[in-house]
Amino acid sequence: MPADCGSCHVEQYRDWQTSLHAKAMGPGLMGQLVGMDPAARDEHQACIRCHAPLAEQADALADALGTAEGATSDGSTVASPPVASLHRQGVVCAACHVRAHQRAGPPRRDGSTPDAAQNSTLPHAGFVASGAFEDSRFCSACHQFQQDEYSLNDKLLENTYREWRASRHAREG
Repeated sequence: MPADCGSCHVEQYRDWQTSLHAKAMGPGLMGQLVGMDPAARDEHQACIRCHAPLAEQADALADALGTAEGATSDGSTVASPPVASLHRQGVVCAACHVRAHQRAGPPRRDGSTPDAAQNSTLPHAGFVASGAFEDSRFCSACHQFQQDEYSLNDKLLENTYREWRASRHAREG
């Protein structure tokens, strides 16, 4: 949950709270998903793979839409209360920073890496430094549709990465 991350990562959490990532599952998108035919699960997945990408979010969203496959015999679902609201939080910290239960982030600015003994004393037993966080292609998985994906009037619905690559900001680094 982002608020849990925010207890240590205060500035990052504050930035996230006002970001479009935090608003990625707003009422507009929820309204569109509610209006979709439940049989069109692939269409739901195409949206939530970026707007609420965690498996726990997908389960909570299915519960909210009444399409949960994990319902128990008494009609209740398996989502716990904190997870039940997770789908409404959009692109949460773990969407980019957790892979296979391991925390990841950009390399330290000074280039240092903690040794195993240091990691054992750090929260989360440290993190894996990944250069992917310093490469704009990392974001393109959600911020760039391919030519054969969703478009309107022959314009891709998500073309942010290519637009950025063509901008002066990409050239200036």
